[in-house]
Amino acid sequence: MPAYLVVALLFLPAFAGFGAIGQTVIGTVEKVGTDQLQVKGPNGPVTLYLDEKARVRKGKVFHDLSALVVGDEVRVNYYGEEKLTAVNVSAKVELSGVITEAGPIRIVVLPASTPDAKAPDRKTVFVFLDRTTKFGTSRSQLAVGRRILVVGWDAGDGVVDAERVAVYDSDLPSRPVRPKQ
Repeated sequence: MPAYLVVALLFLPAFAGFGAIGQTVIGTVEKVGTDQLQVKGPNGPVTLYLDEKARVRKGKVFHDLSALVVGDEVRVNYYGEEKLTAVNVSAKVELSGVITEAGPIRIVVLPASTPDAKAPDRKTVFVFLDRTTKFGTSRSQLAVGRRILVVGWDAGDGVVDAERVAVYDSDLPSRPVRPKQ
C-alpha cells in the first residue's frame, strides 16, 4: 500500500466529524432559557447551548441570552454533533441612512434618526458586503450621499453584515404609492 494512502487512512477518523464544526443556522427564536436557545431553522428546530465564551449581539454584545426574545430572527454559528454549542448569535437588524463612505467590501452609513436627535449623537455604522449580499439593482449604486436600507446581522460595535441592500429612489419608491381614487 502506498505511504500517502496509509497516512490518509490514519487521519481519516480525526476528520470524520469535521463537517459538524463551524456550522450556521438561520431562523426564528422559539425558546430561550438561561443557557439554551431553540431556533426554528429551514430544517426544523435546533437546540443550541451557550458556553461562557459565546457572544450574543443585539444592539450591543452580551454574554448570555437575556437580550433575545421569542420571535427574534437570528444567525447562529455553532459547533458540535450531538450537543450543539453556540459561539456567535447575531440578531437581524434593519438600518436606513445615508452612505458617508463607499468601498468594494464595506460602506459607512450615518443612520436616519428622529428629528430631535443631535447629529453628533448619531454614530456611523460599518456595513460589510460579501459575495452573498443581495442588491436591489446593482452594487454600483452604492455611492456617497445615497440613501439606503440595509437588512443584515448585528456583528456588534456598530458593525452590520449585510444580507440585502436597497438604494432609495432607485430600488425603493421615494414616496408611498397611493391607489387612484
